[in-house]
Amino acid sequence: MTSGNRSASSRLGRNRWPRRASTPAIPRMLHCLTLPTGVTNGSEAMAAVLRSMHAANQARQAVELILAEHDGLVQFFVDCPLNLRSLLLVHLLDAFPGVKLERVSESLFDRDSQKSRVVTIRPEYGFEYLRRRFDRHDPMTAALSLLKGRRSLPSHARIAIRLRPAREHQKRWAERAEYVQHGRCFSVALQRRLVEMLSHGRMLNRWWAMAIRALCVRGPSGTPQVNRKLHDCLFEAEIGITVSSSSGQPNATNERLVGLVGGFALFASPTNRMVVGRNRGLMTPEEIALMWHPVSDDVRVSKLHRSGHIELEPPIELPAPGRHTSMTPLGRIAYRKDNRLVCLPIASIRRHCYLTGKTGVGKSSLMLSMLTANLRDNFGIALLDPHGDLFLDAALQVPKRRTNDLILFDPGDVQQLVPFNPLDASGGMDRGRIADGVLSAFVKVFNLDAASAPRLLHIFRNALYTLVEQPDATLIGINRLLTDAPYRKSAVARVSNPVVRDFWHGEFGKWNERDRAQFLASLQNKLGAFLSNRQLQLVLGQPKSGFNLRQVMDSGGILLCNLSKGRLGEDSANLLGALLLSSLQLAGESRADIPESERRDFVCYVDELQNYSTTALATSLSEARKYRSPLFVLANQYREQLIPELRSAIIGNCGSVITFQVGSEDAPFWSRHFGGKVSPEHLMTIPKYHAVADILIDGMPSGPMTFRTLPPPQCIASRAEKIKRHAVRQFARPRTELERYADSMFR
Repeated sequence: MTSGNRSASSRLGRNRWPRRASTPAIPRMLHCLTLPTGVTNGSEAMAAVLRSMHAANQARQAVELILAEHDGLVQFFVDCPLNLRSLLLVHLLDAFPGVKLERVSESLFDRDSQKSRVVTIRPEYGFEYLRRRFDRHDPMTAALSLLKGRRSLPSHARIAIRLRPAREHQKRWAERAEYVQHGRCFSVALQRRLVEMLSHGRMLNRWWAMAIRALCVRGPSGTPQVNRKLHDCLFEAEIGITVSSSSGQPNATNERLVGLVGGFALFASPTNRMVVGRNRGLMTPEEIALMWHPVSDDVRVSKLHRSGHIELEPPIELPAPGRHTSMTPLGRIAYRKDNRLVCLPIASIRRHCYLTGKTGVGKSSLMLSMLTANLRDNFGIALLDPHGDLFLDAALQVPKRRTNDLILFDPGDVQQLVPFNPLDASGGMDRGRIADGVLSAFVKVFNLDAASAPRLLHIFRNALYTLVEQPDATLIGINRLLTDAPYRKSAVARVSNPVVRDFWHGEFGKWNERDRAQFLASLQNKLGAFLSNRQLQLVLGQPKSGFNLRQVMDSGGILLCNLSKGRLGEDSANLLGALLLSSLQLAGESRADIPESERRDFVCYVDELQNYSTTALATSLSEARKYRSPLFVLANQYREQLIPELRSAIIGNCGSVITFQVGSEDAPFWSRHFGGKVSPEHLMTIPKYHAVADILIDGMPSGPMTFRTLPPPQCIASRAEKIKRHAVRQFARPRTELERYADSMFR
């Protein structure tokens, strides 16, 4: 190993080729590359980039590919002339999707020019190949590992590959050296010396070598072989290794320098090796690319600067105000310098939208931004929030002009409550569909199916079909129907369905008291767990609801539901949510009596969807678009939370899918859903408030794109009490009034 003098150190430290004094300075730019994850063909793609650059660089301007330790990280840099910048960087971006290029100061490495040691290495022979590919282990791993700094060895290291297209006369001298290398000579030592002089000697020495070759070297015996390397695309290249130390420890600097030089032995081939020398050697794009390319995820080097996520190219045309109406913003494109706004037109929301991702990655924040835009555009809104925070934030976003439309359904309130009777058929909805919807909600909460509890479901279904035809019927009256014979007799007399009447008069009436008590015990136990909840008694035990869902939809009302599990209990909150979704579905289907053009869009936001996932919801996803209500924006954390029917309905019917960071179980599925354009590893490392989206644009999928969500809208906390008082005054009733009627049902 030999170290350079101060002039060589200064030249390498400033990343410049020496120029003649008369040559005007060419502007240059230094860029830092942030490696993407998921690179699989780094060296092959880099070789293609170098070949393109070789063809375009007719002026033979120098380009530097740099590996350096900077800010505690091992980073990739490219230093190129201004006129080659667009070509080189565009090729890099196309070859490595997701790579980030950031311009940095050209003086970034000026600190290395002091107290630094420099070594220049090159191929021993310009006509023989170095190593061009690898099978299992990337040889760049050693170079990257050696670049890492150590606390015990305070120094900075840099590897710079300086290259430009080879001149023709350099190729001719390499051909002459090859002739000597493969020729016949009486002295092996002389033969090696002649090859060295012809390859890297000064011009005078080269001509001396030519004269000696004519006297002492004969051509190779046999048929001459065509050397593919000298007929290939060639660069004049040299590799400068710089180690600088601020501590002034020459031994430590030398130790690190020797290690870096030794690491390049991995790029040698059986016929060619890397040697120390200041002259430039001939190298092919494949040889250079093996020494400098974005490495795959299999190369695990600590402190290697990588991007934590991928950026996917968006479509050329995104929904725009001129071509689409009622735009709901999602966020801004996260792809290179593209900062366009991503929006969902109302036509896309009519095909539903699904959000998925781990907890705390930004789903609720996105829902709040979307909901705020819908409030501004006078859409009808429903929100089911199982936590309570989104409920409060959404209430504060209601415009002043729409406060009369606001309904705050908060069953956990201890003073004023808005009653809700899911059996209320005063809106003209089909009574049998109402009973089926209520049954679907209880089946979800009870976790029942026809195979495990057929008799329980049979009794419960007939009881609901009976209750729904009673005047002022409520759910808390179901226990009275099962146990109070006089009341049951009068209730059955009002039933219009003959099959239901036959059940009570025939099957139910034939059971003896012991069998009947046994059959009813399981149902009564399950119902008792809910109906004993005082808040549910007061909310579900009123004959008239505090709001008419059909009227809310038709008038563009705002229904915000606080189903906080901490205030109601998990099962009670889930039951209320499932009942509300069932009633929303039925209210939407009842709009069949008005023309489609007169149906006002009504958007329903459901957070933590798994709490209310019933088979009725799966049906609603396929049919709600026709009635423009409810148009669902659904969110949950992972697919296994949902029942199989709903999972299939979401994939089949949700036109827009937005995926935040997901877990290892879901990542392969969503990778396949996005056509393999984003890997499972990328989906598991998406940063917070970033997502991959495949949205509908003019009825067609856009293809996956990456975006970052917008900052949450500002909330004016001082409005909270005023908004609540106004909503309570319109729709809520005092607790004492609700208690009087609910208690009368138990007498």
